[in-house]
Amino acid sequence: MPPAGNGHLTLSWNAVSGAIWYNLYYGTKPGVTKASLTKVTGITTTSHTVTGLSTGTVYFFVVTAANAETESAESGEVSGRPKQ
Repeated sequence: MPPAGNGHLTLSWNAVSGAIWYNLYYGTKPGVTKASLTKVTGITTTSHTVTGLSTGTVYFFVVTAANAETESAESGEVSGRPKQ
């Protein structure tokens, strides 16, 4: 992962029935999974702005839906380049 920067990306997704929160996983190489080291957990809305990203670097993201009992499989992967 490149050093933290001042870039940001806002992601949004469709609500999942039964989900209490969402987890967002990301990295700088395609093929992001739940095993990826960089994640944001406990998002309670269907959008989130990830900050501290390096501008000029492409990031790859997946999201999962979760509740107290389970976490879904990863969504399809999307990518984006942060803005300042």
